[in-house]
Amino acid sequence: MGFIFQDYNLIETLNIKENIILPLSLANVPPHEIEKRLKMVVESLVYIEAIIHTKRR
Repeated sequence: MGFIFQDYNLIETLNIKENIILPLSLANVPPHEIEKRLKMVVESLVYIEAIIHTKRR
């Protein structure tokens, strides 16, 4: 189960971490797996940010 946000419909009252965790929690993903996936997403965002800044130069 997953969410597809076609218009980046994040829940405004939740922070970034909570928006990432919500669909996993609703899918009854175990807490240790949620933390593992959260870490992977954050690392991916760091790499994407680095690529964006590299291309701007």
